[in-house]
Amino acid sequence: MHKTHIQVILFFILFSCCAGNKIPVPASSETEKIILETSRSSSLKGNFFAFNTANLFTFFNSDEASFLNTVHALNPQMLRFPGGTIANFYHPSGKGYGFRKSDVKTREGGIDTNINNLLADQDAMKDTGNFLKRFIPFAKNLNTKIIYVANILTGEISETIQALEIIQSSGLTVEYVELGNEFYLNAYKDLVPDASEYVKKARPFAQAIRQKFPQLKLSVPAEAKPHKAVNKASGWDLMLSKFNFYDAVSIHIYPDFKLCSSPNKSANFDCYSNGVNQFIFQLYPDYLKRTSKLYQNKPLLITEWNIARPNRIFGNTMLHGIYTALFLLENMQLNLINPAVQLMCFHNLASKENAFSLLTPADLNESFPPSVNYAVFKMLAPIADKPELVPVKTSLPDNHKIKVYAFRVSGKYHLYIMNYGATKFNFKGFSNENGNVPEITSAECLYGEGKEKKGASLESYRYKADADAVNCPPYSFTHVTLKF
Repeated sequence: MHKTHIQVILFFILFSCCAGNKIPVPASSETEKIILETSRSSSLKGNFFAFNTANLFTFFNSDEASFLNTVHALNPQMLRFPGGTIANFYHPSGKGYGFRKSDVKTREGGIDTNINNLLADQDAMKDTGNFLKRFIPFAKNLNTKIIYVANILTGEISETIQALEIIQSSGLTVEYVELGNEFYLNAYKDLVPDASEYVKKARPFAQAIRQKFPQLKLSVPAEAKPHKAVNKASGWDLMLSKFNFYDAVSIHIYPDFKLCSSPNKSANFDCYSNGVNQFIFQLYPDYLKRTSKLYQNKPLLITEWNIARPNRIFGNTMLHGIYTALFLLENMQLNLINPAVQLMCFHNLASKENAFSLLTPADLNESFPPSVNYAVFKMLAPIADKPELVPVKTSLPDNHKIKVYAFRVSGKYHLYIMNYGATKFNFKGFSNENGNVPEITSAECLYGEGKEKKGASLESYRYKADADAVNCPPYSFTHVTLKF
């Protein structure tokens, strides 16, 4: 993974008016109309604002006020502990994440290097306590539920029971227990050559957990490749789907977009946005239908999602932010049609990983470099807790790269406009199905510029606040709060 920080200049402009000084919306429209069908709002089934905490406690002081405030602003609803790959080496009684040198073997994909590096960081720490003791007050401060990933590779059943007992006795709620992480990878072939061998390892853990904690829901790792146009399930999934000792299926979504290399910036960006469009609206929905059917309609938990090799293509540019916002919002909308996906857990909340993580410490201190995805999640934070999806009608033709989503939370309406094409749009004429015109109580637009070494880049765009319209420049993400 590239460690070089790709700088991004984010222009994040927020304009709002206090009560008594609202922004009136004209009844007539000079450009595009948006109608919110406020009488048809529907509650969603699932949690879409979970975050992976892999390596967070190695590189951040989770008790530090500025860090906690920065995370609070995201309104997280669930946290995944101890993380992804590191969960396969976690021990709840050792120092830090309890990594042991004896557990690490030479494996494909750099797993051995990653764990050895983390071992060195762990050995250098002055604190000798286990990170579970830091995770619990962190999660309680944020008032989140928990996804716990059991170490069934190098751990003992008693360790998993011990960790779950500690978490439960603290008053936190464990929503799911994942039985290991990504065992379908070649890196684990020596110990887990196929799904049948995985089942031999996972089933005893499942039985012990069910006996001690019968209310907990258990999940197993599926091999997800939704970015490939294939209609055939992997051998891993075909075999694992025949068993029934689990309640849900964990999938990891990391689309690998092809490299676009046009010398023209606009054409290059459009090439990438075409790839995003194809994945989110074609390949991914087809994958969900196939996977849900294969696993007998068990809930699908996206316990990790981002893009593959982000520094290679998107870096920390608006391209990455557009994908993040669009993928999350589209999953929330799909939930009404097909509630298969009941969890989305973004990878990663805070670590040294540039472009993967929302928060990255600069030189291991408590200052945070700009992250386009942090800005995106901060804009989405108002709809994290118990949102209702509101149907939307627009005057836009279907062939434009613009999507509009609306939600109601605690009586307020939140409109999200994703413009991932080269056309600028002005929206006027907001109303509901009865013709009632709302007030705009606040609005914010995210746009930026970033340069990536392979040529993916984004031009800068200015944003002009207009009391009579919401102007959506090309390649932008806009959030509007309405009151009817």
